[in-house]
Amino acid sequence: MRMSAFTLRQPNQSSDFIGRKAELDDLTQRLQSDQCQLLTLIGPGGVGKTRLAIETASLVADSFADGVYFVDLQQMGMEDFLSAIADVLPLTLSGQDAPHTQLLSYLRDKELLLLLDSFEHLLDRAVFLSELLSQAPNVKLLVTSRETLKLYNEWLYPLNGLSVPPHGVRENIGDYDAVQLFLQRARHLRPDFALKIEHHGVTRICRLVEGVPLALELAASWTRILSCTDIADEIQRNVDFLSTNLRDVPERHRSVAAVFNPSWQRLSEDEQNAFKRLSVFRGGFRREAARVVIGTALPVILTLVDKSLLRHEAVGRYSMHDLLRQYAAKKLAQAPMNVVTHTRDLHSSYYMNLLANLTADMAGGQQLNATAQIAADFNNVRAAWQWAINQEKVSEIADAAFSLYHFCQYRSRYGEGVQMFEQAAQLLNDDILSAQPKSIQVLTFLGWFYVRLGLLGQAHAVFTRADAARLDSLPETPYAIDPALGLGLLASMQGDYDQSIRLLEQGMQRSKQVGYLLNQALGHYILTGMHLAQGKYSAAKQHAQSAYSASDQLRNRWFMASCLNRLGDVASALGDYQVATEYYEDSYTIKESFNDAEGMALALSHLGEVALQQRDIVKAQHVFQKSHDIYRQFNDKGGLATALHGLGKTAIIRNELVTARHLLERALEIAADIQYVTLTLSIIVSAGQLLLKSGHTEMATDWLDFVRQYPTASYGVKTHAEQVRAQLSDDASWNVPSWTLEEVIASVKENLKSGSEEYDDPQEALPRLSDLPEPLTERQQTILSMLAQGLTNQEIAEELVIVVGTVKAHNHSIYNKLGVDNRVQAVTRAKELGLI
Repeated sequence: MRMSAFTLRQPNQSSDFIGRKAELDDLTQRLQSDQCQLLTLIGPGGVGKTRLAIETASLVADSFADGVYFVDLQQMGMEDFLSAIADVLPLTLSGQDAPHTQLLSYLRDKELLLLLDSFEHLLDRAVFLSELLSQAPNVKLLVTSRETLKLYNEWLYPLNGLSVPPHGVRENIGDYDAVQLFLQRARHLRPDFALKIEHHGVTRICRLVEGVPLALELAASWTRILSCTDIADEIQRNVDFLSTNLRDVPERHRSVAAVFNPSWQRLSEDEQNAFKRLSVFRGGFRREAARVVIGTALPVILTLVDKSLLRHEAVGRYSMHDLLRQYAAKKLAQAPMNVVTHTRDLHSSYYMNLLANLTADMAGGQQLNATAQIAADFNNVRAAWQWAINQEKVSEIADAAFSLYHFCQYRSRYGEGVQMFEQAAQLLNDDILSAQPKSIQVLTFLGWFYVRLGLLGQAHAVFTRADAARLDSLPETPYAIDPALGLGLLASMQGDYDQSIRLLEQGMQRSKQVGYLLNQALGHYILTGMHLAQGKYSAAKQHAQSAYSASDQLRNRWFMASCLNRLGDVASALGDYQVATEYYEDSYTIKESFNDAEGMALALSHLGEVALQQRDIVKAQHVFQKSHDIYRQFNDKGGLATALHGLGKTAIIRNELVTARHLLERALEIAADIQYVTLTLSIIVSAGQLLLKSGHTEMATDWLDFVRQYPTASYGVKTHAEQVRAQLSDDASWNVPSWTLEEVIASVKENLKSGSEEYDDPQEALPRLSDLPEPLTERQQTILSMLAQGLTNQEIAEELVIVVGTVKAHNHSIYNKLGVDNRVQAVTRAKELGLI
C-alpha cells in the first residue's frame, strides 16, 4: 500500500484555502505528467505562491510512494540549503562524504515530491537541483520563487492574483475568489461585516490590489475602523497604507513594502533604475515605449519579468502590478528631480508623438487600427496629456489634439474628452493662440465635446473664441476643423436656419480654398439637416450625398456612418422607409465596429422613428428603449431627450397615457434645459397629441397653433403639428397665441407633471422589454425565416447570392441577439417572440 509522508514545517494555516480551482487543476496535471520533473511557481511576494503550492502538494501526495516534503527556505542561507532539505527528509548528514553526495545518494531511488518554498535568494544553488533530478529520476520538485531558476528542464507557472469582479459587474460579486478571501478576513475582525452594504468598496479594493491575497488580508485588517470605500481611497493614495501591526504576522508580511523590499534589494543598480522609471507607465506598455523611457529595453525587461516585477502579456505588451508600480514610483520620487522630470518628459513625448503620428490614420483609412492602438495605451495617453499640460507644452498638445479628440468621439468618451480639453484650453491665452494658430483646434474640439453633452452655451462660447482667433485662414493642416461649422450647428439647433446656413457656407468656403475635405464633409452633413428642417428634400439629398462622397474620399468610415444616417433621414422624409431602414442599419453596423456607443444609440433612435411611421410599435419601443439605455451611460443629453421622446410617442400610440406624460415631461425638461429648440418644439407637438387623446382640446390646440406659427420651427415639426391639429373638427379655427416659447414650455411642463405624479422613480415609467431580442436586420430576418424552413447554410447562400461564410456570420449574430446557441433554439425562440 502506498503511504504518504506529507510533512509541513510551518505553522498551521489559520484560514481555509479559497479559490484557485483552475490553478490547482493545472498544477496537479503538470506534476502528474511524466514530462515534468521541476515545476516553478513564480510570482511577486504576497501573491499566494506558498499557500497554493501546499494545497497542490496535498492533492498529489498519494501519487508519490515515498511522500511529499515541505522545505521552508525563507530564512536559509547558502550554507544551510542542503541541511534544510536533509532535516526534512529526514536524513542525518554525517561521515566523510560531501553533504550533496549524501543527499543525492539518499534520493537516488526515492519516489517523492520536494516542495522548496522561497527559493529566490538561493539561485546560485539552482544547479544542484538539475543534478539532483538527473540522478534521481523519480523525484519531482515543486518550487516557489519570485525569480525563475533559469534551468533547462524548468517548467514555469506564473501566478497572478485571485479572480476579481470585472468592471461593470455588480451582481454576484461574492462568487469571485478575491471577494471571498476579503470577506473571510473581514469577518474574523468584524462578525457583522455585510457585503451587501460594503459591496462597492470591496469591489474597488479587489480591483486595486488585483486580487493579491496578502494585500487583501492587509486591507481587510482596516475594516475595524474604516469603511471599505475609505480603505480603497487610502490604497490609491499610498501603497504604504497596506500594513498591519498584528504580532503573529511575520515581519516580512506586515506590509506590502516589506514584501517588496527583498525583491528591490536583489536588483542591480541598472535594474533598480529601470524598474523605478518604468513606474511612469500606466496600464502596460510595449517594448518600443520602454526603450525610449529607460534607454534600453529587452535585456532589462527580460530580467524584470524573470524576477516577477513585470508581466509579459499578449501581443507584445508588458505590465506592472499596480502595487508594484506604486512601490517603484516611490523609489523614483526619491531620485533627483531632474531624473524624475526627464523620465516623465520622455514618457509624455512618446505618447504625444504617437497621437500626432496617428492623425492621418484617425482621419481616414486606418481608423479602426489607430483607434485600437490608442485604446491599448489610453491610460498612458491620459498621463502623457496631463504632464504636457503641467509643463505647458502647447505645441505638443496642439499636434496631438486631433487624434485624442477623435478617439474620444469614436469611443463615446465625451466626459473624459471635456475634462482633458478644458485643462488644455486653460493654457491658451490670446498671445499663444496668435503665435501658434494650430492650438485653436483645442478650443474647437472642446466645443464639439460640449455639444455632445448638451452644454450648448459653453459650446457657443469656445466656438466663438476659436473663430475670433482664427485670423484669416485655418491652421496649416489638412485636418483642421473650422469653428464656424460648430457655430452653424448651434444656430440650427436653435432653429435659426438663415444664420446657420451663412456660417456653414462661410466655413466650407474657407476650407475649400485649401482643400480641407473634412470640413466639406462636416458642412454638407449639417446642411443636410438644415434643408430637411425646411422641407427642401432634394437639396438635403444632394448635401447628404456630398457629405458621404467627401467622407469616402477621406476613407473616413466613422463619418461615413453618420452620413448614412442623413441619407436615411432623407429617405424617411420622402416616405421610403425600407431604404431608410437599410441606411440606418448600415450606420449601426459601422458604429458597432468602432464600439461607438453614441453612434449606435443614434442609429437606434432613427430606426425607432421609422418603426413608428410603419406602425411597428413593438420594434419602436424596443429600439428607443435600447437607445435610451445607451445614452444614459454617458449622459448625452440631446440623445437622451430624443430617446425619451420616442418612448413617449410610442406610449401614446399604445394608449399608455400616464407613462407618456412622464416620458414627455422628462424629455422636455432636458431639451429645454440645453436649449435644443427644434427638439423642444417637437416634444410640445407630442404633448399636444397626448392632451387631445385625454380630451383636453383647448390647451392642446393652443400649443399646436403656437408651434405651427413659430418662426424657426422645422418643416417636419410644423407638418406634424398640422396633422395632429387636423384631428379636430374642420371648423376649428387656427389661433396665433401671444405666448413666448418659455411660457409654452412652462405650461406644457405643468400639465404633463399633473398627470404623471404616480411615478416616484423616473425609471418606473420606462417600458421594459427584457424579453425581446435586439432587433434583427432585414437580412437577418430573412435568414431566420429560411432557417425555420429547414434550409441549410449552403442553400441559403445560393438563394441570397452570398457566400456561406456570410450566412454563418449572420447566424452567429442572430443567435447572439436571441440569446441562443443553435438554429433549433433560434427558431423556437423566434416563434415565442412572434418573429416568424
